[in-house]
Amino acid sequence: MSVLAVIPARGGSKGIKNKNLVEIAGKSLLEWTVDAVRAAKTVDHLFVSTDSIDILRFVEGVLDVEPLIRPPHLATDHASSEDVVLHALDRTREWGFLADVTVMLQCTSPLTLPEDIDGTVEALLAPAGMTGGVPLVGHGDQEGRGRHPARPDTAPGDASRETRTVHGEWRRVRHEDRSVPG
Repeated sequence: MSVLAVIPARGGSKGIKNKNLVEIAGKSLLEWTVDAVRAAKTVDHLFVSTDSIDILRFVEGVLDVEPLIRPPHLATDHASSEDVVLHALDRTREWGFLADVTVMLQCTSPLTLPEDIDGTVEALLAPAGMTGGVPLVGHGDQEGRGRHPARPDTAPGDASRETRTVHGEWRRVRHEDRSVPG
């Protein structure tokens, strides 16, 4: 069973240029995410998808992670994360790597834990599992925040994790009901 993690890290943020390289608590957002993937027990391969030369240099030189150069049409404000993941899957297939499961992690979620990643992979490997997912962690209800925009029915402060496929189907995985493979 092979598990691929893809981290989209675009350089062209509107608000903060190269925000994925911004440090919080001594590490860049990208570094927090890479460290969580590396500590996850279930992930075999990790790629960072980027359009930024600065991020490319950081990924190769500092983090020692394989980068995927993203084409310009996937580096716009209108490009979807799903299209970025599909591009990564196409590229890795060209290189002869076929993943059984793919997870996508966002640099802008630096509080993602290795257990969140492992729990998502476990849910994907369960009977009637899916082939791709994103670990989502609720952040409470602060002035209307705390609900994922694609799931407005998620209760504020809900202690669940949700897994989303590339095709938009959702499957609920409650945090307390999952176990970390080991």
